[in-house]
Amino acid sequence: MNKIEQISYEKVFELWDKGESVKILGIDTGIANIGWGIIEATPSKAKIDSLGMITTNSEQNLAERLYEIGCELEEVILTKNPLLMAYEELFFNKRFPNMMKTNLAVGVMIQVGWKYGLQPKKFRPQDAKYFIAESHNASKEEVASAVAMHLGMLPKQLSKYPDHVTDALAHSLCYLGFLNQERLKYKGKLLK
Repeated sequence: MNKIEQISYEKVFELWDKGESVKILGIDTGIANIGWGIIEATPSKAKIDSLGMITTNSEQNLAERLYEIGCELEEVILTKNPLLMAYEELFFNKRFPNMMKTNLAVGVMIQVGWKYGLQPKKFRPQDAKYFIAESHNASKEEVASAVAMHLGMLPKQLSKYPDHVTDALAHSLCYLGFLNQERLKYKGKLLK
């Protein structure tokens, strides 16, 4: 089997040093409603590139739903060309059967992201809330408002989108924050 090369953070930093932006795909994971959002980002600025939803019907069998998720995510990647992928780490405290189905869907999403070299990275929901809204317990409205602010928008401009989409954008922004931290470490190593 051929090893699939993932984009390196150093390559992202090189692109930024040339003044180019990178696209980061964020995913709010699920089995029935999966939000996705792509930001175009430099180290200091981000804007929405595209966003949407992948939905499956609970009447379909599980294999068909997983296949549909994989195909639709692949289409997003092939048409929008993100370089990186952030996804929500799952947390469940009830409803074991739903947890298992959603975990399988997340596996499909990670596999598709890996297939295209997007260096999939997970973020816990509470960390995304803290990074975006400065509170581990931020409400959906507070997260959406903070996401809009980070993207240079008015909160009402994002209010027309489902929570799944704004959560996906929050994960994209988390990856940007992570990359900025890694970039500082990388620049520090170059100076030594």
